Parts: sequence; structure tokens; C-alpha cells
Amino acid sequence: MGLKERFFILGYHFAGKNKKITSMFLDLRDSLAKSGIRINFRSYVGAMFLLSTIMGAVSFILPLVIFSILLGFPIFYASLYSLGLGVLGFIVSLMFIYLYPSLVASSRGKMIDANLPFIANAMAILASAGVTPEKIFYSLSKTEEEFGVGREARTIIRDMELLGVDIIQALRFGVKYSPSKNFANLLQGIIENTRSGGDLAGYLRDIAGYYIRETRRRLRDFLETLGFIAEAYVTILVAGPLMLVVMLSIMSFLGGTFLGFGITFLLYLTTYILLPVAVIALLILLSIIVPKR
Repeated sequence: MGLKERFFILGYHFAGKNKKITSMFLDLRDSLAKSGIRINFRSYVGAMFLLSTIMGAVSFILPLVIFSILLGFPIFYASLYSLGLGVLGFIVSLMFIYLYPSLVASSRGKMIDANLPFIANAMAILASAGVTPEKIFYSLSKTEEEFGVGREARTIIRDMELLGVDIIQALRFGVKYSPSKNFANLLQGIIENTRSGGDLAGYLRDIAGYYIRETRRRLRDFLETLGFIAEAYVTILVAGPLMLVVMLSIMSFLGGTFLGFGITFLLYLTTYILLPVAVIALLILLSIIVPKR
């Protein structure tokens, strides 16, 4: 048993066995299932509280030593500041670990959405060749790197082979725990088509065409947004800072202050703080809006 497994077992005994605590985080159960994180719900909640408690203790003890011993603060104020930092460390750690499965599920959902035209096309080709739905998902289970949906397909196959459920029930579980709403809608369509005895290949061809059109529309919108961001980047982060630096440089020769700040200080502020922060914010924005593949 590795260190990771021991830590989650310890977390389970620390807080995971407490039903009052786990009942407050029941939505984490679905988030864990959608994210693909293979950790027991109670163990995850217990580890979340255990790790947050450790971070809170470190955030309290370390500042207390620094404030009281190194900086010579009075023990009352040092304890008060350290307690605030400890509580803050506990809350931040708890919130991050709580939101982590949702962030992973959202990332996987975006990847699946970006690949949906290819997924639907591959399924339509197999269905047109007379392949059964079970065999179609068996083929998809081997395409995690290409389509990002291999884990969902393997879960559907597992439910059928190990749990003994039929394809309809397995697909219903897939709809419930899919990180992508569009893929869940695709699975729901397969369920309805299978129950009604419809043309599965025709349905998959139609849905593939729909997702291709939607992808083209999203790409057009993305290119328009990217063009706007490029114009804003040139205006705000290239031409604007150059004009500001030239203006501040001229003002530095004349002397005086601007809004109560020295000209040299404003130059340093613009060069070493404002510009890097603006560029980092732009990179974060691009990482959010760029389609995942």
C-alpha cells in the first residue's frame, strides 16, 4: 500500500466516517464520478478535511514563529494575526480541494465537446457497418488519447460486463455521470433510438453533421473574439505603455509628481507590475477561451 492510499485511509478515519460531515458535501459524489477521479467519496471528503487542517496548522504555526520570534511582535498580536492566517489557510485549502473535481470534470467535458464531431462520425461509420452498440463503445474505449471519451466508454462496458446491466441501463448511467452535456445528449439519443428500434446509423450521421456545423460556428465566434483580443492587446499593451513611458520620461525631466506619486515610482510600477499582471491576465483569458483538443 502506497503513501497516497495510506493518506486517504487516514482521511477516512479522520472525518470520512462522520455522516454529518459527508452529508454536507453530497454534490462531490457526482463531481468525483464525472471527473474520473477514482477515489471513494467518503475517503475524499476525509482527506479534504485532513489536508485542510494540516494547511491551517502550518499557516498558524509558521507565522506565529515569524511574528513573535523573528519580528518581535507582542504575543497577543502575533497569535491574533497567525490565527487569522491559519483560518484563511484552512478555508482556501478546503475550497480548492472541494472545487478540484469540478474543475477536472469541466476540463474533460470541454475536451469531449471539441471532439464530438469525430466521435459521432466514428460511431456512425461503425453503425453503418452493422456493428452493435456494445461493440461501438468497446471500440471507443480504446480512443482516450484521440477523443478523450475512452473512460466513459470503458465505464459503460464495465457496467454491462461486470454489473450485468443491459445496454440501455448502462447508457443511462453514462448520461448521468458524463462530464459533457453534449455527449450525454448523444447517449440519450442512442437510448431513445435503441428503444424505438430506429436507424442508429442514420441518427449518428445526422448528429455528427449537427456537431460539425456547431463546431464551425464556434470556431468563427472564436476567431472573431481572438481578433478583438489582438486589437486590444496592440492598443492597451503595446501602444499604450509606450506612450505612457514616453510621457512619464518627459515628465521626469520636468520634475514634480503625478497624483501624489513620484514619476520614477510610476515608471517602475508600470514596467515591473502593471504590464506583467496585464500580460498574465491575457494569457489566463486565452487559456480559458481557446478550444481544447
